[in-house]
Amino acid sequence: MLEREVYDLASGSLHSTEATAHRWSNYISFKTSFNDRAGATWIAYVQPRFDAFEDVRVLGEGGLESKFTDLLSLTLTLRVRYDGAPPDGVNKYDTFVATGLRIDI
Repeated sequence: MLEREVYDLASGSLHSTEATAHRWSNYISFKTSFNDRAGATWIAYVQPRFDAFEDVRVLGEGGLESKFTDLLSLTLTLRVRYDGAPPDGVNKYDTFVATGLRIDI
């Protein structure tokens, strides 16, 4: 996959304001049901650069779902991101957690 990014960085930053790279894109997914009312899913994407494997990006997203009824479910979502060589001022790790109600009609 060809990737081109343009960053809005402060002057004097160590990182270049533009980056172009070829990344190898891979993923794995998992889904299971604990019973007829609860289940879990997980998917992970791993994208190392061809010319610098230590510059890898990883995105993992998973969730749990518990059905109250056939129409109403409680969901929990976790998203984790990792960038092996982020631009100046950007953390290597980023996480996101959310809960929700899902209505199937």
